[in-house]
Amino acid sequence: MRKNILFLVSMLSLSTTMLAQQYGILKDTRDGKIYKTVKIGNQVWMADNLDVSKFRNGDLILHAKTSKEWEKAGKNKQPAWCYFEYDSNNLIFVESISKNIGKLYNWYAVNDPRGIAPLGWHVPTEKEWESLTNFLGKNAGTKLKNTFGWMSLKGDENSDKDCLTCIDWSESVKNKVTCKTCKGTRRKTSSKLLTDLDQLTNRSGFSAIPGGHRSNDGFFFPFQTAHYWGSTLMKGNSNFATSFMIYINNHNLTQISHRADMKADGLYMRCIKD
Repeated sequence: MRKNILFLVSMLSLSTTMLAQQYGILKDTRDGKIYKTVKIGNQVWMADNLDVSKFRNGDLILHAKTSKEWEKAGKNKQPAWCYFEYDSNNLIFVESISKNIGKLYNWYAVNDPRGIAPLGWHVPTEKEWESLTNFLGKNAGTKLKNTFGWMSLKGDENSDKDCLTCIDWSESVKNKVTCKTCKGTRRKTSSKLLTDLDQLTNRSGFSAIPGGHRSNDGFFFPFQTAHYWGSTLMKGNSNFATSFMIYINNHNLTQISHRADMKADGLYMRCIKD
């Protein structure tokens, strides 16, 4: 029995080491930022969310600091980015998940001919996202999700539960910052709010984190999704753009279509190597 336990521990350590060895490094020449990369099947993906403020030619992308600025950019079909709730300090809110959750971009930043991806990389097409899903197979989301930060609501969702936005904050962050969702009034954890770590493997190394997203009408959805743009318009209808989402209580990678006005949504970006 002891030998079996030691063997399993050794295999777990070996698999963890093998996963760690998969990561490469991408240095963006625009700003010197470093991103992890990972090979999944025949594709090479960024294992971090994109975090740039200018296009490949050096032109700045509009930094929308208010809801009014964001909505105006969408109506004008102008490329724009913002932080979650327009506050760069939100980056530390998910410190236990990742030190950097990147920026939210509208579709017009994705689709701009000046290029938003690092040199030698591009925003993935619908087919490339589908290839990722097909390679990972059943419950692809569990293999894409980082093993930190994701929670699962089970049972009665109306029972008392901690705020999902700040439940993973460290105590030091909670003492310094008031959560904008629950306004610092954190309720007692319900027995029906359970971690879903037994379902998460991050086997792919993709390390998806639930950074939330922003709707075109100004509402920020809390940290319950990992939502990424695709570069492809819907076949036969250019009014619709594609995106792909991993949801808190869903173990799949789901394709979403965004109609014309929803191209002003704020989503994250992962890039894939040319």
